[in-house]
Amino acid sequence: AQLVQILVTLTGSVPDKKDQGLSSHTMELYLEEHIAEPTDLARMGAHFEVSKATLCRNAKRWFGLSVQKLHERKKMQHAQNLLLLNSFTVSEVAYRTGYHDPLYFSRVFRRCVGCSPKAFMRQQHTEIG
Repeated sequence: AQLVQILVTLTGSVPDKKDQGLSSHTMELYLEEHIAEPTDLARMGAHFEVSKATLCRNAKRWFGLSVQKLHERKKMQHAQNLLLLNSFTVSEVAYRTGYHDPLYFSRVFRRCVGCSPKAFMRQQHTEIG
């Protein structure tokens, strides 16, 4: 209560709870922090104290994507970074990005990146080496 009073005194207005919670930045951070987990709209909504519909509407407005597609895109970017390290197998990368089935992970990777994880690693190794 004292913090709110101080903020009112300094800014002349009461802070909006939404401004402190859900934003495009905090949504991205949340998804990155939960990169190794399935997309759980109910848990995410509870975290931000908003409905699933609000999450979905804002993701579409901010990113032009659904929350699931945004999370998938972040997972695939993370997977590419892990594959570039050349320290992990495709199965390990799948698990580290929240996919418990490496074959399904490979299908999603191929759809998003345009080639299989192994082909991606070979291509990157050829370009670097």
